[in-house]
Amino acid sequence: MAECGRSHLLWASVFALCLTAYATASLAAGCEAPCIGYTLSSDTEAGFVHSAPDTGNGQFAPVLDADFTFAPVQRLNLVTSLTYEDLADRAPGELSQFADYGLYAVQLYASVDLDRLRGKAGKLDPTFGLATAELSGIHATDLLGSYDLTERIGGEIAIDFNALALSHTLTASLFTVDRSVLSGAIFASRGRTRLADGGPGNRKGAASLAVTLDGCSNAAPADCYADGDFGYRIGILGQRAGLASEEQIEEALTPADERGLLLAGTWRHALGEDLNLRLLGEVAYFRNFETGPDDALFTTISAGLEWDRWTLESTFTMQDVLAKEGPAGRAYLVDLGVDYALPRPVSFGGEQWVVGAGYGYAADAGGAETHNIGARLKIELDGSYDGRPSHDAYGPVGDGAEED
Repeated sequence: MAECGRSHLLWASVFALCLTAYATASLAAGCEAPCIGYTLSSDTEAGFVHSAPDTGNGQFAPVLDADFTFAPVQRLNLVTSLTYEDLADRAPGELSQFADYGLYAVQLYASVDLDRLRGKAGKLDPTFGLATAELSGIHATDLLGSYDLTERIGGEIAIDFNALALSHTLTASLFTVDRSVLSGAIFASRGRTRLADGGPGNRKGAASLAVTLDGCSNAAPADCYADGDFGYRIGILGQRAGLASEEQIEEALTPADERGLLLAGTWRHALGEDLNLRLLGEVAYFRNFETGPDDALFTTISAGLEWDRWTLESTFTMQDVLAKEGPAGRAYLVDLGVDYALPRPVSFGGEQWVVGAGYGYAADAGGAETHNIGARLKIELDGSYDGRPSHDAYGPVGDGAEED
């Protein structure tokens, strides 16, 4: 009971801090320390899901995200990322219930930026997969989420350098699965992660290591997919096996350490004025995937067109289960989507509105198929507050001021 009380007290403190940041934040031209920056976003999906051989059902799934950055001094940032969403594990097409919506911390860390050397420590999402971070289709990353690294406790260091006419970033992360009170949630329960849950990297101490090397032409590696001409990522991952899960105990399986290798590339080509073609490919191989006896190979290909405010994106992902014993399996995912960013006049307080539609097809290794037809509405608002007077709030100042 005392542990539960401390958990709620910590969550209430974090939530109150973020609400205070939001209440005091206002749009400003820049953010020089000390200052607070924020990004508030909502992504609401609604559509129709058909899972063969069952009948179709409607779905409605809003997700709210809030990111806050407090810079007490130059080069130091304290970052908090919160998500409010349905925490229930639902079957495709099953409607969300308000009682199952909860708030939890995705990231909570401190970071230091020394120009070409950066570091962060706390609860974070270690760098590994590229496609999961860049693809925006409604269901584009559903399969890739299987190897996405999220909600870890540890540290990460990144070093920037130039070589062979490219900008490069070498990143190393050392971490373990988050088992603190932050692995829980408030308003609804998602269950706190514990050592007994097992899984890759779920051990005491530093249980996992990820190293990536990124390169990009004509842009920083972090912005390569959006702004660069050509980019790449090479990644390696090692995660020590945790305790045997309930399923592994039932099947008399001994958990094994997971090892992963990732290769990814991006390419952008201008087809005309305000018309760009963007390609992304990623291959990831895992030995003892998710500490099980089988290996896994993921292959992803994505192509997108950007024209003015329109974005069209198509993604194909295939997961091969390379069984050491017994039959192999293969799962597919196809995602087709279109987004339109509404012009700024369609705004109440400087927020950006994006409307979209998409179709997704998924087939698992057992042959079960799912069709998704849906629409989405995304809203994003960002800004900063540094405590300094903003002349924009009082109108033009001084001689020679021009009217808009």
